[in-house]
Amino acid sequence: MATSIASGIYEAVRLDVGDPDAQIFNDAFLQRIFIKAVRRLNQALGLSVTARPQGIPGYKALATKISPITYDLSGNTISPDNDEIADLIILQMEYIVAKGELSALKRLSSAYGGAFGTSVGSAEGDGVTVTNADGVVVSVGASRLNNRTKLILEDANLIKKELDEAIKRFLGRQTGNYGKMVY
Repeated sequence: MATSIASGIYEAVRLDVGDPDAQIFNDAFLQRIFIKAVRRLNQALGLSVTARPQGIPGYKALATKISPITYDLSGNTISPDNDEIADLIILQMEYIVAKGELSALKRLSSAYGGAFGTSVGSAEGDGVTVTNADGVVVSVGASRLNNRTKLILEDANLIKKELDEAIKRFLGRQTGNYGKMVY
C-alpha cells in the first residue's frame, strides 16, 4: 500500500521548516529533496541495493531482508506505506533543508569578505540600522548574520540528533521483530 507524498510529507516538512504557505519551498524543490532523502535513508538503513551487507545484520544469522524505501513520483506514492517510514523521510528532508540553509549563509558570509566586508562588519558599530514598514528596527551588521548562522546550525544539529535517534529506533524495532540484534 502506498501513500501520497505531496499532501503528507511535503506539508509536514514545510510546517517544520517554517514555510507553511509554501512561499519558499515549492513542490518541485521538495521533490528533489525527497529523492535525495530516500536515497540517503536507504543507505543509512542498509536497505539500498548497493549497500553491503544488504539488509539489517543479525546475530549468528543472515541479514534480515527488509524492502527498500521506494517512490513513484508520477503516482506520488511511497512504499512501504507507514508512519515510521514517512517520519524518517520527513526528518531526512528537514536535515537536508537545514544544511542547505547553512550553505546559503556560508555563501552570503563569504560575499562579506570582499571589498565591502569591512564596511558591513563595522556598520553595526556605527549605529546603522534599518526600520521596516512595521516600525521594527533591524541591525544590518555582521553580528546579525553570525547569530542567524548559529541558530540555523543549532537547528540542523537538533534535527540530525533526532534523525539519528529515529534511525536507531527503526533498526532496533526491525531487528527485534526478527529476533536479531544490531550492535
